[in-house]
Amino acid sequence: ARLTDEQLLAAISAAEETALGSVSGAVSSDRADAVSRYYGKPYGDELPGRSSVVSRDVADVVEGVVANVVKPFVGGDQVVQFDPIGPEDEKAAEQETDYVNFVALERNNGFVWLVSAIKDALLLRAGYVKCSWEVRTDESIETYAGMSDEELTLLVQDDNVEVMQHTGYPDPVAMGAAMMQGQEPTTPPMLHDVKVRLKRPTEYVRVDPVPPDEILVSDRARTPSVQDVDFVQHRTHKSLSELRQAGYDVPDDILDDDQGDTIEDQTRARFNEGGTWEDETGEASRRLVLFKESYIRIDKDGDGVAELRRVCSVGQAILADEDCDIVPIAAFAGVLVPHQHLGLSVYDLVEDLAKIKTALIRSYLDNRYLQNNGRYAVNADLTNIDDFLVSRPGGVVRVMGDPSAAIMPLVAPDTSTGALQGLEYLDSIREQRTGYTRNSAGID
Repeated sequence: ARLTDEQLLAAISAAEETALGSVSGAVSSDRADAVSRYYGKPYGDELPGRSSVVSRDVADVVEGVVANVVKPFVGGDQVVQFDPIGPEDEKAAEQETDYVNFVALERNNGFVWLVSAIKDALLLRAGYVKCSWEVRTDESIETYAGMSDEELTLLVQDDNVEVMQHTGYPDPVAMGAAMMQGQEPTTPPMLHDVKVRLKRPTEYVRVDPVPPDEILVSDRARTPSVQDVDFVQHRTHKSLSELRQAGYDVPDDILDDDQGDTIEDQTRARFNEGGTWEDETGEASRRLVLFKESYIRIDKDGDGVAELRRVCSVGQAILADEDCDIVPIAAFAGVLVPHQHLGLSVYDLVEDLAKIKTALIRSYLDNRYLQNNGRYAVNADLTNIDDFLVSRPGGVVRVMGDPSAAIMPLVAPDTSTGALQGLEYLDSIREQRTGYTRNSAGID
């Protein structure tokens, strides 16, 4: 028997609950913590009056490694090369190489999506790139002055040109030349000032880096690739206007199952002071809903064999349900783990070292503070206590009688040497684990 829409949505909902990257799973919590460590946010165990510095090892290694990984791709003008099989394929292989590299690097700003996806893999255990077929029309306004009749005819005969304003007038140069010769032109040539709207339709493969928190992958996945898994979902917020432009028929009051910002959303939005994506204008077309694009292998037609289907939905409303032959999402890991979809990240490799280094750096700074602003044992009967409450260079401390009898410095031992040696040792462990050394930086 064929599956109903309700059964299909129930199957997708069940797959979401057990998928890698689900909102309530450990993966989401680990990713949020990795982003916090990358940004250098406090651990939450800071004490008042003590050093609260945070070691930035996660960001240091990610930024150092990503530069070396991206360089081979963007160092030249090719990210891929097609090799001919026979002599008759040489010309076609050259054309394919040029076109694919143009689309990947120029049309899609290859540097941006490469850096974003690679950095996600290094920091968040997996990076995702989504491809789609983009059909759009670019419009521009252009103004021409002094066009001849022939030039105007050639311009407006293009179906993609729309005349917005037009002004015709006799050619002053031709009229002036005729009058100098004592002639009166009966039909002086005309010139034209026009303002036109140019429409340039184009179709191409669009490449977008996708935040890992927007991707759900079946927990049965055994490789970084998502091509053969039984469930993959891309969930993102889209306005009703964007959905309608994409060809979906959605009413203004459509309900979705958005549960608000996840812990990853809140952690990632470091510079978003508002903390919300909700539109405040009240305009229905600008309303954001959670749009789910699911790729699921399921027996929809009842023939006993599961087929790959693309199902687009908002809440309990199915906007599209169609057969497809490929999942248009490329995925890769920073450090491969056998038989697992998610690999290891730089955060996994250095998180413990960063925490130990944070403790050592804080103890080193606290010791420096004590060295520069020491503590004292003071006889309250012989000294003015208020003078000790403010530590300033050249400050005066008022004492009655012998100062040595009223004030005794409490000597803090200098532990800086041990702390610095410990930091150096931890840096050597970090280099062994990650392969990124201080000597491998591209810029001195």
